[in-house]
Amino acid sequence: MSTLRSIAVLAFGLLVTAAAAAGGLVARSYDLGAHGTLQLRLPAGWSQELRPHPGDFPPTIVLSGFESSGFLIKITPLWGQAGVADFGSPAYVHDLVAKAARAVASQSVEGQLGLVRLGGPQLGYYFTATDRAPDPGDFKYLTEGAVRVGGLVCTFTILTTDDKGPIKNQVLTALTQAVHEGRK
Repeated sequence: MSTLRSIAVLAFGLLVTAAAAAGGLVARSYDLGAHGTLQLRLPAGWSQELRPHPGDFPPTIVLSGFESSGFLIKITPLWGQAGVADFGSPAYVHDLVAKAARAVASQSVEGQLGLVRLGGPQLGYYFTATDRAPDPGDFKYLTEGAVRVGGLVCTFTILTTDDKGPIKNQVLTALTQAVHEGRK
């Protein structure tokens, strides 16, 4: 009887551990060189890659799930540039996203893409579009936007095959709770 109980306890423990890993969030930190670090809390099962660009150009964080999971996320943390006095201002962030929405509107089912203000402590906007004619195997849904995180403006693209899943909300939540730590 005690062997059966031990097996049951072990099996329950494994189920609880698997459930926590599948649904849990982990803190991830991305080194931005002289521009500090960007910290995001993301689902534990997502794979990540930091794609550097030459010179002082911002890297791109690429996130995806397991094979055939149906999503791809790109986050690019931008930092201020000489000659851009309003970098990070509400107008700057809004205009950046509005320009991106205008660029894809003609290829979307919706035609006109309204901006949504992100809730939470960070200033940000995003829009969602449905591809009018996706190629086989391509993503059908696009959510794109920008959010100010400390001294950065993080642009993001969320590509999914399913508009009902939790991916978009998980990314938006992670971005609104992100932290930028500058170099000391």
